[in-house]
Amino acid sequence: EEIGPQLKNEIYRYGGFESIADNVKTYNATSGYSNKIRLQSALVVFALLCIFLGMVGTFFVRCNARRSEIGLMRSIGATRGRIVRQFLTESWLLVTIAFALSVPIMWYYAHLNGFYEIDEKLIERSMLNPDYHQNRFWSHFGYVSVLSYLVLLLTALVGTYIPAKRASKTLPAEALKDE
Repeated sequence: EEIGPQLKNEIYRYGGFESIADNVKTYNATSGYSNKIRLQSALVVFALLCIFLGMVGTFFVRCNARRSEIGLMRSIGATRGRIVRQFLTESWLLVTIAFALSVPIMWYYAHLNGFYEIDEKLIERSMLNPDYHQNRFWSHFGYVSVLSYLVLLLTALVGTYIPAKRASKTLPAEALKDE
């Protein structure tokens, strides 16, 4: 009661007091769908960062464990590019096998939750046009799966390239002296 009149006179506006629950409801009502997209985008970026760091860590350990093998390959004439390509091929195989095993699980999850069903009321109201690819389950599932695979593969290959490039710079004599 004492602060209200002072706030009306200054550049601040006093609209009255409301509970925190009402304030949260108002904020959620005004933020709407864009807030959901921001949250999902942040989670996707976080997941890709975790995948990237996991691949970097995994291949740093693999490169250190295979130092003698890399040294032997370099001593018999393997180029740095050949070694990097070998590690990138291993990374590609890991991602491809893991993704191939997860596609049936993703399909089952979509089937279980009814994502394949089209709401006929939306078609009647002209809110959903089944002529578009994104509004048909199989084409949408295929596009999203291919896009997901490509993003995961790119993340894994970049995460693998860094330690593989570092390992390929190892001198043969330095790697073989530990053996």
